[in-house]
Amino acid sequence: MNSLRTGLIVFCSIVILNACSDEAWYKGSTTSHEIRCLQESKSDYEACINENKHSHDEYEQAKDKLIKDGK
Repeated sequence: MNSLRTGLIVFCSIVILNACSDEAWYKGSTTSHEIRCLQESKSDYEACINENKHSHDEYEQAKDKLIKDGK
């Protein structure tokens, strides 16, 4: 029973950390995109920023749809 509890705690911890790291990766990616947009001309800046205006949840939904459609 004790090892089952320990296993469950470890499993839940891994799932939670994986979700956090995935969202952190996404945030880092969007920040990099925003920095690249700063190098654009003023007229192109707005379009560049709007290319990547999706929340992490929207990104996950689109990713899941691509994976599902690919199978």
